[in-house]
Amino acid sequence: MAISLFGKIDHSKIDSLWKTDYKTEHPNTVFLRLKMNSDVCVNLFHSYAGPYFTRMIFIGTDGYWEYDGNESRLYYPGDTFDYSGRFTTPPLVKQEKLNLPLVWKESLSNPVNAFLDVVRFSSMFDSIDFDNAIASMGPVFEARNQCFATN
Repeated sequence: MAISLFGKIDHSKIDSLWKTDYKTEHPNTVFLRLKMNSDVCVNLFHSYAGPYFTRMIFIGTDGYWEYDGNESRLYYPGDTFDYSGRFTTPPLVKQEKLNLPLVWKESLSNPVNAFLDVVRFSSMFDSIDFDNAIASMGPVFEARNQCFATN
């Protein structure tokens, strides 16, 4: 998603990798920093509890967007003031229900269907999608290598 929104990954860095349960053999929690070619920084936190909790926040220069697994909310403009002239929370300008199980299912099935279509019709993969898929695995492989290096 970060690649689709902000361009390719310039470099990635694992800020933290740790075990939250002493009984596990490998780390199960990671904090990953991505620096995109567009100079946007993306911070990702993922834990073993990830499947049970969803929260995304995109903070921009003129507001922010958040998603809690049930609703998407957009707040802007960022330069909002209260009656005393102090900065205050931007107003909510758009709110929309998003069904996370449906979106998750589509995110899994759409790429598989696209792959099967390419194979069935003996056509070529979209080069941009292919490049994005390869680039998105870089931080994953880096986390895996760091995980095995700690054991």
